[in-house]
Amino acid sequence: MLSLTMNVPRLPPELVNVILGFLQLPGDRETLRASTLVCSEWAPIARDHLFSTVNLHPYGGHDLVDLLRVIRSSPGIGLAIQRFSMDECDISADTIPIIEIISLLRELPRLQHLTLSHMKLPPACPHFRN
Repeated sequence: MLSLTMNVPRLPPELVNVILGFLQLPGDRETLRASTLVCSEWAPIARDHLFSTVNLHPYGGHDLVDLLRVIRSSPGIGLAIQRFSMDECDISADTIPIIEIISLLRELPRLQHLTLSHMKLPPACPHFRN
């Protein structure tokens, strides 16, 4: 009887990580995204590279609420984020409530670098009182 399954050798995760690290270079995010579909072993490694750095700014087309929704629906993404930056955001009850930023930071256990620049904070922010 002929077997239709083949034993294909698998690359060690460390080697896959190095290979996908080269795809993290600017301009090759589409290939990195496609690598998440290669096999279930590659998906978390590629996700780590795709989401290790997240930058939110008003011209990016996505906002904090969208990011929180994605992280809550796919917790592996929150684990992948190590560097996060927000630029030119208006934090108020009408735009982005400060509680949303605090909620986001709680979802990022591996966060190492946080950059908040050109932020507009409300005059009296109770979350920063002692």
